[in-house]
Amino acid sequence: MSRRLLAVPLALLGLLLAAPAALAVGPSAIGTGSDGTSYVGYPLTGGIQRIAVDGSTTALSSWGSPGTGEGQLGGAVGVAVAAGADGHVWVLDTNRRVQEFTRGGQFVRGTQLPACTNGTPDATKYGGIDVRVDGAASTDPVAIYVAHPCANQVLKLNPSTLAVTQTATTTSRPGRIASPRYLTGPTNTRAVYVALPDARAVASYAPTDLGVGPDALRSYDYTPSDLFIDEFGVLAVGDTTNQGIRLYGSDGNQFRYLAGSGSSPGLVTDVQAFDVAGQDGTDKAGNLFIADSGNSRVQRLTSFGSTIWTAAATGTSGGPATQTPTNTAVPTISGTATVGQTLTCAPGTWTGTPSFTYAWRRGGTPVATGASYALVAADAGQPITCVVTGTNGAGSSSATSAAVTPAAAPTTPTTPTTPVAAPVNTARPGIQGTTVVGNTLTGTQGSFSNTPTGYAYQWRRDGAAITGATGTTYALVAADAGRTISFAVTATNAGGSATAVSDGVAVTAAPATPSTRVGVTINGGAEATNTASVSLRIREPLGATAVVISNDGSFDTSSQVAVAANDTYAWTLDARGSERRARVVYVRFVGALIDGNQTFTDDILLDTTAPTVTTATINARTTARTATAKVAATDSGSGVSTIQYARNQSTTGARTLKLAKTRSFKVKPKNARWVRAVDVAGNRSKWKRIAYKAPKKAKKAAAKG
Repeated sequence: MSRRLLAVPLALLGLLLAAPAALAVGPSAIGTGSDGTSYVGYPLTGGIQRIAVDGSTTALSSWGSPGTGEGQLGGAVGVAVAAGADGHVWVLDTNRRVQEFTRGGQFVRGTQLPACTNGTPDATKYGGIDVRVDGAASTDPVAIYVAHPCANQVLKLNPSTLAVTQTATTTSRPGRIASPRYLTGPTNTRAVYVALPDARAVASYAPTDLGVGPDALRSYDYTPSDLFIDEFGVLAVGDTTNQGIRLYGSDGNQFRYLAGSGSSPGLVTDVQAFDVAGQDGTDKAGNLFIADSGNSRVQRLTSFGSTIWTAAATGTSGGPATQTPTNTAVPTISGTATVGQTLTCAPGTWTGTPSFTYAWRRGGTPVATGASYALVAADAGQPITCVVTGTNGAGSSSATSAAVTPAAAPTTPTTPTTPVAAPVNTARPGIQGTTVVGNTLTGTQGSFSNTPTGYAYQWRRDGAAITGATGTTYALVAADAGRTISFAVTATNAGGSATAVSDGVAVTAAPATPSTRVGVTINGGAEATNTASVSLRIREPLGATAVVISNDGSFDTSSQVAVAANDTYAWTLDARGSERRARVVYVRFVGALIDGNQTFTDDILLDTTAPTVTTATINARTTARTATAKVAATDSGSGVSTIQYARNQSTTGARTLKLAKTRSFKVKPKNARWVRAVDVAGNRSKWKRIAYKAPKKAKKAAAKG
């Protein structure tokens, strides 16, 4: 889970951890982003459900699909959301993989964890993930901590390469994990905490060097589940034996026990995971987002245990994800298998909606491309197959048809025909282009005598055929670095065929480029805006020449613009619909080596309604030196952010304060005559005059007099 700051004192949660009977549909993992969006995972269905900060599940679609392929998900063991505007989502699943996704569910990258050595993955009890950034303004993780779901290991991953840099051995199979957000707080906040359910204990490790741990082992008389550590050293531990949450102070002593079993709002029957919003000055500060598994729902509670909302969470298979095509029914060949006749190849059935290329082979040797092939004399008695390669944005795969064996053309007792000589190569093929990974090579055909009727092409790496590379051009990939690439041409006529191969060329790796996270950010990652006119920060991939921007994911209405040197673009959001609905911007890129269907997104709340100051009082006259002012304000959109108070209705000399729902503050009475509220989107209420309210002592004195 993503770790945010937990206010002290930690308020009444009303949490209860129960038996896992309902976990077939209830959530097993939750992580909450800096904008308040919750990402909910399930133990079986392989999808991620998104729930907006207001509890809505209609504005934000679910994503992910079950499976073991790249970008697919098994059961969700843990979900962590990185802080900052990008807010990428990290998922640990029962396939023993850590994968990074954008907030909209676009797969970024992933890595495989070491093999199981203790049981099999169980998303409801074992394993966990946490992502640490340093400071509230940071956007990129500095460390990824993983509790292995089926081995006695705690792992630290390098966030740039996803390589395991440190490994600690646990005394028993680890459960959930919590890491420190800050490394400058009290000593006990600088530890990585790991639950050991089978040992009824919680171990702690040094975050900079797991190898020196555990530096402490706390034994309990109950089975711990999820963990949370805040910047003040308060450790929250789930108790599945007695059904509750235990809170321990920085001295290690328990100071509070929270419990409550049931199905009413604010009560729970089984909690495997929860997350806490950071202290960011907004209405969600310190709120708890709880995966209430037994009741198949997510609850948002205030830090005092009051229920803000509940949202149904009964499992999701997510939306469609881009996957490498998979052949489910092999290609077939139709037509008369006789020399002189034409065969046709049908691609068969595939997943992933790919496009197709075709290659014909005689006894395993390429002879032609295209969906049809005219049989020649050399084919008689030889096995002919059709290889179909399916390609989409995620990659390519190939499938081969069953072989057919053509018969020779029937002889006719007419005028004898002159035998046709097979082609003979008279000038070898060649290769043109820059031999650096990322560039495209072009093959030249060379020359053949005896009038060939068809040509087939094959690119080779160190002499071995490259799957799917059967055209006259070839885009160099990372696997070609340090290897030799050659171009083979096979010429065919009625008399047979001949193959000639170009000289090999050595390929070098692409020059290193600065690491750039590709994507889009609206208004610098702001949570809300009061105008549909916004600024986009779009970071394009290497080789992009244009950007396609749209307010809808189908790109039915979109704009294509050239790549800007400063990565900044003016844009107008879709202002239709409810102000509480997030506005999403969709971006794709155009370029020779760019996947034009890969989509990047960001969203923002469009709030044009001003807040309202409901009450404003002060307990002293203007002649007093100091007084206490009280202000209450409401906002139906993005939430009240600050108040401003001044001598008169002017921003000149106005002072600004952070505001919760009600705020008291000390002022000089002559400086606080008028007040107004400002919401997160920047909308300002009307000025309201602060009314004098006599203190209780003054009222009693007046009554006696």
